[in-house]
Amino acid sequence: MSEPHFILPSGTTDLYVILGDPVAQVQAPIIFNDIFRRAQRDAVMVAMRVPAASLAAAFAGLKHVE
Repeated sequence: MSEPHFILPSGTTDLYVILGDPVAQVQAPIIFNDIFRRAQRDAVMVAMRVPAASLAAAFAGLKHVE
């Protein structure tokens, strides 16, 4: 059986976020999610498209995520 491409996130998963616009070209989630998987770390990285005008609000909101 082949290894899964990612670990399914749960309520205990550490979340790492890259905010920006554009983010379609961002390769870090691909690289880091592979590292997390290989290390069997319960973590995921995602890129989120956030326009510059909304960046402060998005960052402020994410500060409340535990």
